[in-house]
Amino acid sequence: MNTQVNSEISTLIEQWKQAVTAKDVDKIVSFYAQDIVAFDAVTALQFKGRKAYKAHWQACMEMCPGGGIFEFHQMNIVAAADSAFAHWLARCGGTGPDGVEKVCWMRVTAGYQRINGKWCMSIGRPPSTCKAGRPCSTCNPDRRENRQNANLQP
Repeated sequence: MNTQVNSEISTLIEQWKQAVTAKDVDKIVSFYAQDIVAFDAVTALQFKGRKAYKAHWQACMEMCPGGGIFEFHQMNIVAAADSAFAHWLARCGGTGPDGVEKVCWMRVTAGYQRINGKWCMSIGRPPSTCKAGRPCSTCNPDRRENRQNANLQP
């Protein structure tokens, strides 16, 4: 395993997470390759290019008023010299006007490429369910039965 690259990707993911939590759409998309291909579950199945994905992020931020919640759990990074993949569980959402958290769990898989010396996310895939037929808002990786059903680490 390439420890230096692993550290660089981990730092990149943390900076991206901070941009999402701050709802800074310009900063969020600055981490993406110009030709990113992203798969999502909200508004469209696939987005091609930074411009299209930026519009999606702007719409998402409008749907999530209040403080942003974006926590990562069980992150795994597999890195090589100029490419890397990472996957993790994300707890995301926001606080509604009533002060109540509206959050869900998602699985995230991302691919990274070093382009002109800079790491960029080139593919992203956050699906909407934790397991077949069950909305992510009802899943919790800390619950024993969900860890067993999804083969998650304790």
